[in-house]
Amino acid sequence: MTNSPLALPSNIAKRGTWEAMPTSATDLSTKDCCIVQLVIQNPTAGALTFTMADKATSPLTVYNAKSIAAGAEYVLNVPNGVWFSKGLTVSSSGSGLVMSMVLLENRV
Repeated sequence: MTNSPLALPSNIAKRGTWEAMPTSATDLSTKDCCIVQLVIQNPTAGALTFTMADKATSPLTVYNAKSIAAGAEYVLNVPNGVWFSKGLTVSSSGSGLVMSMVLLENRV
């Protein structure tokens, strides 16, 4: 890492770009990781849900069918991160949700 104020740690796997949330369980990471920022928007006319779980031997579902109202935005800022053992899987109940996150991976 350099002294530049714009330099980012090399363990940032996702840097806040917008992407469609998948409608079936999809791995966003297969390594130990944590989310320090998550933004989910629902630009559709109806409520949608999302589910987020780690990939541990006995998976822990952090958000289970969390509802996002039509036109709403869900923002999670966690300076110390939300930990996901062995990776992160996400899915939504239907097409339309978009997400942006800062995801740090254990690169060891």
